[in-house]
Amino acid sequence: MFNKIGKLKIEYWLMAVIILQPLIDIYRTFFQNKISIGVFNIEELVNIALIGFVSLIALIKLIDQKDKKHLIIYGGYFVLLLIYLMMHVISVSGFDVSQFPLADISHIHNIYYILRAYVMPIVLMFAVYTLGIDDRKFLTAIKTASIIISMVIVVSNLTGTSLVSYSDETQQILGGIFSWGDLHSESQFELYTSKGFFYSANQMSSLLFAMMPIVVGEFITHCNLKNGGILVLQALAMLFIGTKTGSHGALIALGFVLVVAIVLHLLKTDRIKQLIVIPIVGVILLASYGLYTKSPSKLRLDYLTYLNQPENDREEKETVELKGQQMVRYIEDNYWFYYINEEFIKTYPVSDHLDFWIKAVNRERHLNRDNRNFKVFMIKDIVANNDNALDPYFGIGYLSNVPYTERDYMFQYFIFGIVGVILLMGPFFAAVIYAGFLILRRFKQKATLLNFTLGIAICSYFVTAFIAGHTFGILMNMIFMAFYAGKLLYNVKSEVKE
Repeated sequence: MFNKIGKLKIEYWLMAVIILQPLIDIYRTFFQNKISIGVFNIEELVNIALIGFVSLIALIKLIDQKDKKHLIIYGGYFVLLLIYLMMHVISVSGFDVSQFPLADISHIHNIYYILRAYVMPIVLMFAVYTLGIDDRKFLTAIKTASIIISMVIVVSNLTGTSLVSYSDETQQILGGIFSWGDLHSESQFELYTSKGFFYSANQMSSLLFAMMPIVVGEFITHCNLKNGGILVLQALAMLFIGTKTGSHGALIALGFVLVVAIVLHLLKTDRIKQLIVIPIVGVILLASYGLYTKSPSKLRLDYLTYLNQPENDREEKETVELKGQQMVRYIEDNYWFYYINEEFIKTYPVSDHLDFWIKAVNRERHLNRDNRNFKVFMIKDIVANNDNALDPYFGIGYLSNVPYTERDYMFQYFIFGIVGVILLMGPFFAAVIYAGFLILRRFKQKATLLNFTLGIAICSYFVTAFIAGHTFGILMNMIFMAFYAGKLLYNVKSEVKE
């Protein structure tokens, strides 16, 4: 039966899943929620249909080949997942909405979010691993996605039509790269950062950072003008986007993958065919760093580093000995003095959580400047006040609507619990560990630059998730991560059979 289905050219369907993601994201920027069928947005339906189709074909292949081993493994995983979801519902049911009124508990929507943003990518990873995709088609899909994303960001920057990276609105940049030379310490650096026409600069930065090792590796393996052009274009896009993940990620990927390629060449496991590529990548790296030193990203980072130094708190902290409503009014009137974001005052009213806010104004003021740190500080208080013994294991739920910490792992721990983190994020770590183990066992056969760059790409996601978030739970990034992990596992599996 599967042989008949094979005529559908499943590899091209897998390629379509990847290539369509940046286009779907542009649609989301301008038309989010405008077109829907029932409760489903059209962009969600496209992904569900595509991933559902290739996953069904993968299941048919496993059944047709009577692959009991993998059917039992996948079946066991989904049994555990079902048990977790039941316990998660019980845990979320115990959330005290009165202590955080922004919560909008809906078990159906909560489960749908888990299935769409976490389980669906895991199923895609299983499907890519089962169905397989050859190197040429895989790299064609990645390079096509890179060209679409990079061209949109670079061209819109050059024409001044790009949206500002650090804005949720469709605000256009004040100027592109040709304006960077006029920037100074009092410039509004954020208004010169470019995310093209994409929904989120942080999400796109995470995606490009993980994609960059594969693009660099492809240029080193096949050194030609086309691959070089794609590499330079993506490096520019990552610098233009203006986030630390994007700018630093471009430099790190260029340098690290070059070193890995040289090591593999010296070990004779994957020889560099054209050694001229080494100085070329070096020149691209140096040019990228030179451009970075003049970029809004570097200027903004320097300014934030200066602000976050405790010695720059020139005003002395006030010692306040007020109580009750007097203290509430004092904090509401003077939160700015303690570098507290006004949004947090609105989200977590002082009058309802006075003890928390007294702690906030009594700690070192510079800590409050870090919104990510403050969100974690706030969620810990919410969880403590909720006082539910199940929370550490099964979470308080995504629709508790606690602030997104922009720091993955910690955020997922709060909303899913430790069991949820293991089940919903663990498979990606397991894939890398398993593949790494097999590469070490048969190093000469499996230590190829493509396999290494796939592993580096996935690990880049892991690092970005910890440092800046916007990775786990973001469907576009999860789809790419699943694609990389499935391809890596397929490569290892294929080589084992040879």
